[in-house]
Amino acid sequence: MSVPTISYDLRGSRYLNVTSRCTLRCAFCPKFSGTWTVAGYDLRIPEEPNAEQLIAAAGDPSTFQEIVFCGLGEPTLRLYTVLEAGAELRRRGGRVRLNTDGLANLIHGRDVTPESLRAVIEKDIHGFGELFRMLSYQDIGSAAMLSRAVCGIRGRTLIVNLPGSPKACLENLETIAPALPHAMQLLGEDPAAEAGHGNGHALSIPPMVNRHTGTT
Repeated sequence: MSVPTISYDLRGSRYLNVTSRCTLRCAFCPKFSGTWTVAGYDLRIPEEPNAEQLIAAAGDPSTFQEIVFCGLGEPTLRLYTVLEAGAELRRRGGRVRLNTDGLANLIHGRDVTPESLRAVIEKDIHGFGELFRMLSYQDIGSAAMLSRAVCGIRGRTLIVNLPGSPKACLENLETIAPALPHAMQLLGEDPAAEAGHGNGHALSIPPMVNRHTGTT
């Protein structure tokens, strides 16, 4: 019996074969055309690997361009296994990528974006989430307190968890837009970004306007 392929290498990256199960039936997927082979690798797995097996199969993650959670299935069906393995591989110096069909929230029946981002960000930026909850409160009242919006940074990248509603997403993005250039300066360690901070000068923040009453 052949040994199941848990990891395989493509274009300088190591791919991890998480699951064969999927939520879609894509015409281009080889398993629906009678073969489970990709670039010579047989990706049929009789048993799904656990986090420890995925970590071991990744080897030294720092020697690859990326560690990619993929295979011929939908990795977010095993979200918490992926998050556990991904966090450890990042700790070991790897750059991690998740190939997904984007249906994790539908699969799990709830918004799993916050815990997914928790596994990625290195430092929280609480102000964005607090602002989003305040804006939501103007629209939906006390239910806004249940929001789990997570925002933060990884390296020099700002990661913002916007709401799922297209309307709320656009409104929140428009609200934070004025702060983004300064945030990018800070992340890029631009000395000009700190100008005035050490002299007790406050940043100029425009007044918040209640979208329903027009009052500040």
